[in-house]
Amino acid sequence: MIAARIHPEDLIDQAKHGALRTDQERLLKSHLDGCAACRFELSLAPALYQSIELRAQDQAVIARAIANVSRAPRHDGRGKLGRKTASALTLLVSLLAGVAMASAGAYLWQRHNAAPVGEPASEGVPTAPAR
Repeated sequence: MIAARIHPEDLIDQAKHGALRTDQERLLKSHLDGCAACRFELSLAPALYQSIELRAQDQAVIARAIANVSRAPRHDGRGKLGRKTASALTLLVSLLAGVAMASAGAYLWQRHNAAPVGEPASEGVPTAPAR
């Protein structure tokens, strides 16, 4: 079975834009006679498709769709960060982590290279002349 015969998405899209040829319109109408889902999709834009009639079974599809939409959880968006704010916070945290790691590295490097207490400084470092 050809995919276009299952649901002719390209014909539906062309119908939405008013770009159907006569033969394509005939093919779409013959499909719509037996497909409630496609009739429902086209019924979502009634001003464009006034010639398409809804049947009793289509009303059941519409009722199910409305029932599922009304049961969807509603979110007011409070307590959530916007995309820009989240990106800025991520950048800030990354920058702070980088600064902390650099500071820790500098501290450990200085501590590792420091001469132990009570021993003279390493070679190559000039010392003050004795008086």
